[in-house]
Amino acid sequence: MDSSDTTKTFNTENYRIELKVEPIPFYANWCAEEFGYEDVNELCNAAMNGVRFVDLTAVVIQKELGIKMGESSLDYCSYDEHDKSYAGNKRYLIHEAICEARSFAQLAIKASQNLRPTAINC
Repeated sequence: MDSSDTTKTFNTENYRIELKVEPIPFYANWCAEEFGYEDVNELCNAAMNGVRFVDLTAVVIQKELGIKMGESSLDYCSYDEHDKSYAGNKRYLIHEAICEARSFAQLAIKASQNLRPTAINC
């Protein structure tokens, strides 16, 4: 995977959603269970037959202020090299990041309701 494939960006009017895809180098000494495989032989066969391993992170950023409002991540994701959904995890992670961003926005609105204007003495 080349560097241009590591971050995919989706834009809305007010928000930017970034899906970061970080390839995990395959080493024989890694534990197969971390990737969800029963044994090392099964893991090696999968890697030789086109299965890829990545860490995924979805981030929601408010464009105007550049504030990170939500994030969701998944480590040790395995998927077929031609699968653009990352074994169905892309949609899930983006959904979770958006839910977290909405919660953040609700908390910010609640907090701002408790603020009182201050008198400025000039």
